[in-house]
Amino acid sequence: MQGEINMKKALFIVNPNAGKMAIKENLIDVLSKFNAKGFVTTVYITQKANDATEYIQNNGLGYDLIISCGGDGTLNEILRGIASSDKEYAPIACIPAGTVNDFARSLGIPSDIQLAADTVLESVPHNYDFGMFNGAIFSYVAAAGAFTEVSYGTPQYLKNLLGKYAYYFEASKKITDLSDVFSLKIEIDGQETIEGNFIMVAVSNSKSIGGFLQFDDDQKSMLTDGMFELTLIRRPVTPIDLQKMVHSLNVRRYDNDCIRSVKGSHFKIISEKPLPWTLDGEYAGEFKETTICLYNKRIQLVFPD
Repeated sequence: MQGEINMKKALFIVNPNAGKMAIKENLIDVLSKFNAKGFVTTVYITQKANDATEYIQNNGLGYDLIISCGGDGTLNEILRGIASSDKEYAPIACIPAGTVNDFARSLGIPSDIQLAADTVLESVPHNYDFGMFNGAIFSYVAAAGAFTEVSYGTPQYLKNLLGKYAYYFEASKKITDLSDVFSLKIEIDGQETIEGNFIMVAVSNSKSIGGFLQFDDDQKSMLTDGMFELTLIRRPVTPIDLQKMVHSLNVRRYDNDCIRSVKGSHFKIISEKPLPWTLDGEYAGEFKETTICLYNKRIQLVFPD
């Protein structure tokens, strides 16, 4: 691996059920690539929810590189294990094996498992801006509202069968029902306040959310600039509103009445009723008051320059 760190011991955390279970067919070849570069590899196969968190807490020290082989949820479990300790852990790399792999794509990691392994081996560690949501760490997005329940509500068997199209199938069943509007008051960095009724709110550090919200910022600076992207979507009331929304999504401009995007590093979000949230696509619970800010412990991620 190129860069300042000469890595020799690698821990692979593998979710065998992620995506279409493609990691099972590729794992031996991936390990061989790392062995050829001088790594001694250890593999842990997760068995249940939160398994990666527990393993990292008990066995995650002493490595030069920790590699998440799964979806965004697997990475989130690893992060939660690291965040629960005051010890310093090795940099984290992603070999995406999930269904959509939004986060890995944002890092510039290919969705093909073999190419992803090659990319990781040619990359270097970077300080990365992780987020904190009411005390819980997340890697790239905290979201609530329209379509966010699709990420955790889509059955695993459907994801194995259809891949990313399983999400589109589930979302299509909800497209005609955008009536669930929630009233929000949002304080940004203690300086700006936004109030209104919305169908979706997201705080992200990624070039893509769910594949339909895309940002044009420079990739590396966006991931390491100490800022998040707050995105708010209002419910389209008229056909013209819907047309504006679709146009905004197509041209990636979120500065109108339908979709608004604002940068910040600290958000306080107050809702009139409990709001169901997801972190990196996993259900996180319902909250009336939410604080989202930068995680203050340095964790390094491995991705291309």
